[in-house]
Amino acid sequence: MKKESMLLPKKSYSLLSLITGSVVITISLLLLPGAWYIQTSFEDKLEIEKLEELNQINLSWASDVDRWLTDAKSSILRFSTLMSNLPKSENPDNVALFDTIVEPGEDGSFRSNRASFSPPSEAGIWIPKGPSLDSGTKNFFVQAKKVTQYFGQGALSNFKDTWILPRQGGIIIFWPDEPEWIYEATNDLDYASSQWVTLTRPDRNPQGLPQLTRASYDPAPGVWMLSIIAPYYRKGKWAGAVGHDFPISGLTRQMEGLKLHHGTTQFVIRRDGTLLISDQFSKDIKASNGHFQIEDTHDDALKNVFKASVNHSPLTFPDNIVRDGDRIFMIHHIQEADSLFITIIPEDALLTLVRKSYRAIWMLGGLALLLLTLIPVVVISRMVLPPVNRLVSGIKKVSEGNLGYRFAQSGSKELCYISEALDKMVRRISSSIEEDKRKEASLRKSEERFHRLFQMAPLPLLELSKDGRTIDINACFTEILGYTIEDIPTIDDWSEKVYPDPEYRKQVMTTWHAMVEQAQKENIKIQDAEYQVVTKDGSARTLLIGASLIFDRILLSLFDITDRKKAEEAIDFERKKLKSIFGAMSDLVLICDASGRLIEIAPTKAKFLYCPPDEIIGKHLKEIFTPEKAEFFMDAITKAVSRKEPVKIDYELTIDGDSRWRSAIISPMPPDRVVWVARDITSRKKMEEKLRQSEEKFSKIFSMTPCFVAITRVEDGNFIEVNNGFEDMTGWKKDEVLGRTSTEIGLWKTPGSRSDMVAALKAGKDVFNKEVQFKHKDGSPRTGLFSVRLIRLSGVLSILSIIQDITEIKKMEEDQQKLQNQLFQAQKMEAIGILAGGIAHDFNNILSALFGFTQLAKMEAGDNETLKKYLDSVSTAGLRARDLVSHILTFSRKSDVKKQKIFLNPIIKETLKFIRASLPSNIRIHQDLRVKRAKIMGDVTQIHQVLMNLFTNAGHAMKNKGGKLEVVLDMISINQTDTMQFNKIKPGRYYCLIISDTGCGIPHAIIDRIFEPFFTTKNREDGTGMGLSTVFGILKEMEGGISVYSEEGIGTTFKVLIPVHEQNGPLDTTRLEDKPISGEGNILIVDDEEPIVQSSQAILSSLGYSVTGTTSSREALKQIEKQPNFFDLVLTDMTMPEMDGLTLSRRIKSINPEIPIVLCTGFSHGLTKEMCRSIGIFDMLMKPMIAGELSKAVCSALKKRPGKETSDSRSDH
Repeated sequence: MKKESMLLPKKSYSLLSLITGSVVITISLLLLPGAWYIQTSFEDKLEIEKLEELNQINLSWASDVDRWLTDAKSSILRFSTLMSNLPKSENPDNVALFDTIVEPGEDGSFRSNRASFSPPSEAGIWIPKGPSLDSGTKNFFVQAKKVTQYFGQGALSNFKDTWILPRQGGIIIFWPDEPEWIYEATNDLDYASSQWVTLTRPDRNPQGLPQLTRASYDPAPGVWMLSIIAPYYRKGKWAGAVGHDFPISGLTRQMEGLKLHHGTTQFVIRRDGTLLISDQFSKDIKASNGHFQIEDTHDDALKNVFKASVNHSPLTFPDNIVRDGDRIFMIHHIQEADSLFITIIPEDALLTLVRKSYRAIWMLGGLALLLLTLIPVVVISRMVLPPVNRLVSGIKKVSEGNLGYRFAQSGSKELCYISEALDKMVRRISSSIEEDKRKEASLRKSEERFHRLFQMAPLPLLELSKDGRTIDINACFTEILGYTIEDIPTIDDWSEKVYPDPEYRKQVMTTWHAMVEQAQKENIKIQDAEYQVVTKDGSARTLLIGASLIFDRILLSLFDITDRKKAEEAIDFERKKLKSIFGAMSDLVLICDASGRLIEIAPTKAKFLYCPPDEIIGKHLKEIFTPEKAEFFMDAITKAVSRKEPVKIDYELTIDGDSRWRSAIISPMPPDRVVWVARDITSRKKMEEKLRQSEEKFSKIFSMTPCFVAITRVEDGNFIEVNNGFEDMTGWKKDEVLGRTSTEIGLWKTPGSRSDMVAALKAGKDVFNKEVQFKHKDGSPRTGLFSVRLIRLSGVLSILSIIQDITEIKKMEEDQQKLQNQLFQAQKMEAIGILAGGIAHDFNNILSALFGFTQLAKMEAGDNETLKKYLDSVSTAGLRARDLVSHILTFSRKSDVKKQKIFLNPIIKETLKFIRASLPSNIRIHQDLRVKRAKIMGDVTQIHQVLMNLFTNAGHAMKNKGGKLEVVLDMISINQTDTMQFNKIKPGRYYCLIISDTGCGIPHAIIDRIFEPFFTTKNREDGTGMGLSTVFGILKEMEGGISVYSEEGIGTTFKVLIPVHEQNGPLDTTRLEDKPISGEGNILIVDDEEPIVQSSQAILSSLGYSVTGTTSSREALKQIEKQPNFFDLVLTDMTMPEMDGLTLSRRIKSINPEIPIVLCTGFSHGLTKEMCRSIGIFDMLMKPMIAGELSKAVCSALKKRPGKETSDSRSDH
């Protein structure tokens, strides 16, 4: 019944009251339109009048400001002109005055001297710390001070101050209200970059016109000011700025006086959009230090009005009035400020003024309405009230739920119609209630289904009432966000929890309420938006929240897009990274469509482009490049699109006169574009050209180098490349070896040479100038210096081999070594010869004494035959000793070779006797001399030397195991065919001396070299390698020959051939001694060996000569000088300490040329008898001398003495 009671009013009203009210309402409805029309007409007229009145006030104010600014600009121009016309010459008084009125500060700056400075009548000076001030600067500051204070005193009625900002820094200012300012300025105060200076620079103000600055805060007086500034010039050049400052507060107060209502707002806006004055945004202007722009107001209507009016000429009323919604804009131009003065008047404020005039009219209208309602009320209460009460009673019953009640039709016809209508209405209401019950049941089911869907929805849902209460949330909401309905009973609770940041929450909720309000007003869906929320567990999520108005509720759907945002951020990061990569890339990336039109370029670096980007983007390739280039590029694009695969091209472009090469890959980019990535390869092309030239140069060097150069693969050893030097050095042609290995062609003398070399290279060791043996194609051995290194050619590990043929060099080195050995041997032999000469001399002196005393002993022996026999043995041994000295001299080449007819047999026998003593006892000697008297032409010493060398070598071969030495002498005939065996000797008869041993034999490898000088298989202390070469040389000189046959382990046989001498003549036979010959005469004997002097003196004295002996050559010369003609003969030694025999002989001959001289020497020193005779010496005797030789030489010399005849010689024995 609660719902039914609500259908009736709580308090019953009489029908009369209702009728009365109805009458009043009816009359009001009739009167109100008229009143509204009247009011509207008056309002429009009054509004126009008020706007015109306000426009006139504002226009007057704007005009006053214009005039004031015009005067101010004229004033500042005069000030600028005064400054520009200052005298250019220096005034010494000004310079002196400057030092008086300006003093330096502790911070290095200069300021007006506080003691003499009077702010009410003087301009102050402040100069920041800088270079020292010259006289010109001081003169200028004093002149500028005078002009500033003079001009400032006349301008203070309109301005706060007057100042000059010189270009070089500092300020001159006349500011009586702020006398301390110049003492508070610091060195970091920089006016050079301030608006007061920059707006006057020639680049910003080329015409030098006065300018109005933007508002700026001056901390000294603590007020906001505007400045009128202008440039001044010195010597025709910009020198700085002059200006006046005036506070904004005066203009602001004037503007406040123009307001007709407190809701009015006013603006002064410069042409560039800077707000100079605004009561609404005064704080923002101050906060931005005068840089606050109209765009910062976020008032679209204001911005539109400003943009529409700023570039138009001044408008007159009513064209300068703009209506926008409930606001009225009034615009006036302030020409001199290059600004607009805009007044915004709320329409309600204007109407408030108008409506005050209508209060009286409304009072009269109310009284008329009261009178008009009384008459209808009286009539109605009499005729209409009873039937109406019955209707009311029936309606009350129906309202109490009695839907079966029926209305009785009574009263006037109209009331009957009403009763019938009410009756029908009640029946319809009853039917409607039944229908509503059915619909309510259906609605409950629908709501239950909605609730289940709401709860089961896979995304968070939140149901709110229009007043912000939380009606319901679903399970997914709690699952994702963690909040329950108890946590967020209202939208405010929700916002505090999910938007903990106050600023962000304020921004979100402001936007939310605005969107809800707009959606309710326009009956549209609330726009989806992204929000950063915090869940109950504190984690941050990104939600896309959308909302719909459903009757009196708001259903919010929350999509969790956290992962999507992360993915988008990742994509965005990758996109930025890609953009950064493109920006950092040296490559050029172009995007074209399939038709060849250029769509995009990245990066747009001019140095990479054929033309500037803005000239080619959007153009077809045919419009950018030459027809040939465009066709070339289009072919590549067509191939890439048709084949659906990248196409690589290289091309050349001329950019700014410079030829550049590009390498590009054109890849298809579905559906109908291609990506063109181009890289500058100019450097690479240049390098390739250099490489080509280098390769060509290398190829020429490779092919023309005289060395063996080859490249082989490490893997299989096959030749990859060889040069001409390889062909020349090995005999193999290039096409014969490529694809084959060095082993296959038998290059190396040792097969393992290559494998050893490869192993060394793999171990990281380089092979450099290693001496190797290789073979020519014809099989001849060669020697080379081998250098190899691993290289990589086209990814294949290979070996670069270089061989320098040193075969000839090695041969030359061997020859040089042989020559060095020969030189060494010659030097050794020379040393031996020098030693042998010395030994021979001394030994012959000893033998001379031995022979002499032996001969004397035989003379004294008388008939003692036994003693004589012994003494003969001593003489024979002495003769052998003399022969041995001769052999030594012959061996050392210190004795001349003397060929004569000799018998070979005795020499063989004597040599075998001699060698027997030096051979081991296990070596047997067998001789078979089949020719008894083998006569030859030769030198006994040389024959002895040949035999000694051959016998010694045989003994050396058998020294370890012993054996048999066999010597056979025979005679053979050699024909033409046999001569080759013995080094091409002449055919004929020869004595064949065969010397065989059973020793170790000679290896076949060296048997051909045994006759080479210095070749030996013995140790250095055992042999010199000269023995067989000496034998070979002696036999060749004798026109004989020698051959050898040997088998290792069996023995060796030498055959020596010596030509048979068949001519008749005396033979050189070895005799014991000649018989002494007696004689007479005075003989002088000179020798430094006392035993020789004694023995010779005794022998000659015994033979009848008068002998004088001395051991001093000088003493002998003195005796000759004393008795030049006394001595018949001088017998002198050759080598003596004071004077040698030759010198003595010359001196004697200079005294007495007739005295015969016989020279005796144990070592000939290369002297011959012919040489001796050339200086006057009769004969030369070789020591040791036996008595017979000595007596024969003395006798012969005395016989040949000029003018002397000697008696017949006689033998004492």
